[in-house]
Amino acid sequence: MTSPQLISKHALDWLESGSSDDPRLSHSDPDDTIRLYASGQGYRQEITLQDDLSLAIVDYTLRQHVLVENIESEDWLKFEFQLSGPDAGYSFYNYRPGSREFWFTPQYGHVFELEIILKRPMLEQYAQAVFERLPEHGIRQVLEYLYSGTGRQGAGLTTTELLHRIRQRQTDVQSNQTLENYLPHSLYGEFMDAYHTRLRAITPAMQQVIAQILSCPYRKTTRRSYLKEKSIKLISLYLDALCQPPLPKNDLDCIYDAAAILRNQMTNPPTMEQLARQVYTNRFKLYQGFHTVYGTTPLGYLRNHRMHSAYYLLKTSDWSVSQVAAAVGHSNRSRFATSFLQSFGFKPKAFQLRLQRHAS
Repeated sequence: MTSPQLISKHALDWLESGSSDDPRLSHSDPDDTIRLYASGQGYRQEITLQDDLSLAIVDYTLRQHVLVENIESEDWLKFEFQLSGPDAGYSFYNYRPGSREFWFTPQYGHVFELEIILKRPMLEQYAQAVFERLPEHGIRQVLEYLYSGTGRQGAGLTTTELLHRIRQRQTDVQSNQTLENYLPHSLYGEFMDAYHTRLRAITPAMQQVIAQILSCPYRKTTRRSYLKEKSIKLISLYLDALCQPPLPKNDLDCIYDAAAILRNQMTNPPTMEQLARQVYTNRFKLYQGFHTVYGTTPLGYLRNHRMHSAYYLLKTSDWSVSQVAAAVGHSNRSRFATSFLQSFGFKPKAFQLRLQRHAS
């Protein structure tokens, strides 16, 4: 496996400038921002629909793993619709306060997706729609922590209070901090877990709107108005889907409780029979529920959580690799290194050294 390239600048700066005359584009305008993937093949086409709303059509294939550093100076809310790639057929949202972050982009096959990016003030309108649909655990708890003003868990902010603090940017997170450096370990696990609570299958209605966006027949002002209308429609369809939980509430709470037990007891997890009994279900419904909510088995979920916990500890502590391995429930350092490599493209020691060199 080729070592990932470390991109030590704003996430989009590692892409090369392209031309709106590129024949690969479905449609274009000279005002579009076209960027080409230097470490692969493909493009990112960003279309500004208004100051606080843009649409991106992304189509690429990476030739190698890439570790990107990104420093955001402002908040954004992004809705993504993945047509090809690791989450093909699914839609989801990302919300980020302006902060520093690293993310690992694996060398997948072909990735093709639509992104709708909202900034202020439009972000605030749709943030409210999203937050009203959030489960009580996961990302909601993380946001309350970030915007509590005191960096404390259990702040219990109402949606109105939370939106007010976001509107006023009342967060202690600075642009040179990463969420790993700011969030306590337990909430970081909640944050990673919340990714699955926002995944929704792309419905036929969404597919129809996506096809209309990709085949837009208009130019200039008419094109922007048309794409704005379709983008807002696509967000609305996603928000409707977000209101439809993947399982009945009692079954969903059971799976969330089981996932929390695995996160909290990752060094000495219960057997699957014990886990099923603890959440008052049977083994069959436990496996079925994990596949529905998380797309994997309970053991697969546990492996993923261990690797993200290791990633967190390698970034935020000066522990040795052996100490990190033990802390996430791995007694065999070699097997731990192999699992980390498969998850993030780096061996843990190499990852740690790269971050140390970059910080210095």
